[in-house]
Amino acid sequence: MIVRSVVVLPLPLRPTTHTVSPAPTSSETPRRISLASIARALALDPELLLLDEPFEGLSPAIIPALAESLAAITRLGMSLVIAESNIHHVPAWTRRLYVIERGEVIFAGTPDDARRDTAVLRVIGGKAS
Repeated sequence: MIVRSVVVLPLPLRPTTHTVSPAPTSSETPRRISLASIARALALDPELLLLDEPFEGLSPAIIPALAESLAAITRLGMSLVIAESNIHHVPAWTRRLYVIERGEVIFAGTPDDARRDTAVLRVIGGKAS
């Protein structure tokens, strides 16, 4: 497959000092900015979307909605690469997971396989079975 375009989004973007008063709550600001950034990227019609920590700083109540929005994007045929440091934020629909420790890939497989691997769990902070 030849990729026409790639969009890299460092998410969530932090609000600038030029916030509008009254300022939105801390859980609303990153979500609005993140979704707006994703919408702008989608307007470019990329085949691959790279997201850096898209769930960071979001209220736990908002994370499932964002994950479902991202799943809907993949159902439209777009590929996503998500860099995420919290295994609990990795969406259930993730097909492939890579765990990188000190610059080295120490695991490549499905999220379910990673959750059963005690060595991987020690690195990602999950409970080893």
